[in-house]
Amino acid sequence: MKKLLFLWLFLQINASLIAQDWIRYFGYGSQPLSEYCIEHYDKGYLLSGDIKSYKYGWLIKTDINGNELWDFKIGDGINQTNIFDIENTFDHGLVLCGNTSMYNIPHTDPLIMKLNSCGEMEWCKVLVYDNAGDGAMRVKQTLDGGYILCAILYGDNNNKNIVHLFKFDSGGELFWHKIYNGDSLVHSEYIRDMTVDTQFFLMTGECYYPNWLKPYYIQTDTSGNENWILAYGQHLTSGFVGYAWSSVRDTHGNYYSAGTKEGTYSELIKVSSQGQEMMNTDLISPQCR
Repeated sequence: MKKLLFLWLFLQINASLIAQDWIRYFGYGSQPLSEYCIEHYDKGYLLSGDIKSYKYGWLIKTDINGNELWDFKIGDGINQTNIFDIENTFDHGLVLCGNTSMYNIPHTDPLIMKLNSCGEMEWCKVLVYDNAGDGAMRVKQTLDGGYILCAILYGDNNNKNIVHLFKFDSGGELFWHKIYNGDSLVHSEYIRDMTVDTQFFLMTGECYYPNWLKPYYIQTDTSGNENWILAYGQHLTSGFVGYAWSSVRDTHGNYYSAGTKEGTYSELIKVSSQGQEMMNTDLISPQCR
């Protein structure tokens, strides 16, 4: 009898941990917008977005079945605040980035924030500059336990957008800051992804070179020193017009990017470990469209 009771309890407990098919709705009736969703350490989910017309950045934690456990609002409800990226950390906490105009009205400044596993803030940094529309686009934890933050500062260098990289230690203290100006023909840079490994950082996005949209890459070493910058389509595929969303590195050090080329739905782009254009190919054939 005791064995049967133990088995019943075991099955009940495990049944509660198994994900079911479900749909959940979250919101305060004030124009909520969800940007990202990632899995947390306990198999629950984290959704990030904005509410009240971008006056709050909003983070929601759910269990494995989508039931809300807690939510966390960032901002004062008056000035603009956005979350652009959120990542898990080694201690089961979270690091997020975005921008806020709370300290430089009406201009926005890059924001980085560290939370513990319960959504409680451990530290926060706002990088105040005298530009309009600055923002932190991507954040990653590095292997040493620190954080690398990629930001776009608008209006630098005669109104040319500039990519900035900031390295913070585990406690949120700024360790170094690097700036990447790129080619004089490059402008309107935007970073959509950042890859971190043991030797390199790679930023992936798009730029205009000089008047056409191109996939854009910046590779640095782990101290932020520039290795190479590439506006894809300058050489091998001079007719390429489009952008890249994200990149992965293979065992030979080459990068593959998912992107879009003008006139196609999706594209695979390959760049060598030295920043040379290698190939691009349509992922969907014309017959399948």
